[in-house]
Amino acid sequence: MSREDHISPPRWADRFLKFYCREEFLEEIQGDVYELFEVRQRDSINKAKRLFVWDVIRFFRWSNIKLNNKHFSQFIMVKNNIKIARRTLWRNKFYTGINLVGISLGIACFLLSSLYVQHELSYDKFHSNLDNLYRVWIHEFDEGDEYFEGIVPMVMNSPLRADFPEIKHSIQIKEVRGEYTSAEHLALSSDITVVDPEFLQAFDFKLLAGNAETALSQPENIVLNETEAMKRFGSTDILGQTVDYEFLGQKQEFIISGIIEDMPDNSSIEYHSLLGSSNNKRVVNENSLTGWYVYTSEIYAVLQPGTSVADLEAKFPKMLETGLGEDYEEGLAEVKLQPLAEVHFDTVIDGDNEPGDLQTVKILGLVGLLILTLAGINFVNLSIGQSMKRAREVGVRKVMGAFKGQLIGQFLGESILLTLIAGILGIGTARL
Repeated sequence: MSREDHISPPRWADRFLKFYCREEFLEEIQGDVYELFEVRQRDSINKAKRLFVWDVIRFFRWSNIKLNNKHFSQFIMVKNNIKIARRTLWRNKFYTGINLVGISLGIACFLLSSLYVQHELSYDKFHSNLDNLYRVWIHEFDEGDEYFEGIVPMVMNSPLRADFPEIKHSIQIKEVRGEYTSAEHLALSSDITVVDPEFLQAFDFKLLAGNAETALSQPENIVLNETEAMKRFGSTDILGQTVDYEFLGQKQEFIISGIIEDMPDNSSIEYHSLLGSSNNKRVVNENSLTGWYVYTSEIYAVLQPGTSVADLEAKFPKMLETGLGEDYEEGLAEVKLQPLAEVHFDTVIDGDNEPGDLQTVKILGLVGLLILTLAGINFVNLSIGQSMKRAREVGVRKVMGAFKGQLIGQFLGESILLTLIAGILGIGTARL
């Protein structure tokens, strides 16, 4: 027997032909493609195999496909269910309209409440060193009254930085107003935040241009936020340019050393354009700088990993005693540390930030979930009521040979199509 007698067409292509081709056409089509293969392989075996595959694909037409093939039958069934669902929903416009309005509004309310809850719970979570970030605050007692102060004396920052090795960085955040004259000769002012140079390293606020380690290292440096850069220059590509502000009645010139993103919406720490604390004497009055009873600044501490907060707080009375001198009275004031993660929802300690309400967040989250649940219950009730009217239709379909699975698929198709449309409308409504 010659070598050519053993050559056969690609087996996978032959199996594919048997898979899709109707039984009544298979013998004829298979015979034709085999005959062509036998003729072609005399000239070139590889070419004959390629053309055999092409012939199998060429005969893959709707008229040749097995209609009782499981996969194609499922495809046709799904297609018919979608078509019937569309017609049924269109025929029952009132029922469809009520369900669309109810489900879409339920989804919209749930999405809006979920977005609000997610936003509130995300406050300050973007800081990579969050576990070691703390706000310094003072608990005061005066003639039976208690005061919880998140705004503390600026002078306290120096001993915090120098006397406590447990504190890696102590960072003041002090708001001042800088006056300037616009190109149109208008007298304007901007908020400026005076911070310690480590501000850009301790917190994960995005510096769009400049070096975080050196941007505030020199007194003449200033870091503008995006809004201020666009207001003053119409661009953020302005590193190295100069900008002037008037503080305490004196005009001063600064070199732009960086551009920082505008304050994120989910930040408890508020800032604007940044000046280094080496400018304190140039922009802050002497009383605020030296007075232990003048509360004008926020102070945040970055603790060394593993530091015991309770042990550190136990050392603070000595700092108050040294600072206040003869005015110090034990038990009248305590310096405390509060984790930054707790600042946003703290409604007791008075600070510059507007606190959130955790109870409101929980209630809104539950309300959104409840509205979505009620929309679902309303949909089920309407569907049950509608099914009573369609009992005759179900009976007719059973008499005509419809199986239980087909009827279930039809009603599921209607529900899925209705829910999908309502979901799209709900998302669109939530985005308005």
